[in-house]
Amino acid sequence: MKYLFILLTCLYLTACKSETPPTEFSRNGVSFTVPEGWSISEEEDYGTGYYVSIEKEGFSESGIFLVTWVEGEMSAEEFLELNRESLLGQEVYDNLSFSPVNTTKFGDYDTKHLSFTTDVMKIEHKGDMHSFSRGGKTVYILRQEALEDSKANRQGFEDLEKSFRVEEL
Repeated sequence: MKYLFILLTCLYLTACKSETPPTEFSRNGVSFTVPEGWSISEEEDYGTGYYVSIEKEGFSESGIFLVTWVEGEMSAEEFLELNRESLLGQEVYDNLSFSPVNTTKFGDYDTKHLSFTTDVMKIEHKGDMHSFSRGGKTVYILRQEALEDSKANRQGFEDLEKSFRVEEL
């Protein structure tokens, strides 16, 4: 009974926890606002590149926003293809299907883009991949979510896109 009380207390305190306030991310000329209720879950500096992962907080939330960039400009389509191949190698994805590459916008930037659908642990997901060069960097952005969470993730993804900047050299 004592353990049940402790467990219920922990669950209650976790549920009452307020969302993380918006924070600013800025590294090597790349910046954006991490929205309220989202947090940086991983970062890695490769010296000639950088990786950052932002996730929607909460139990059973599915919003993921990844940004990777490398120093130097390479073909945006080639960088997109490298990352597409990387997704294909991930065992967590089942029934992974991609659209053809097209040209579109991500915020203020013209990008090479493709969308994808997949199942993650038998839950339908969708995502978008963008790549472009600016400021001496080649940038890759991945946005992914469960279909059932699209409405809950919409504002966060919009805020990330609107605030996304890459400084020109």
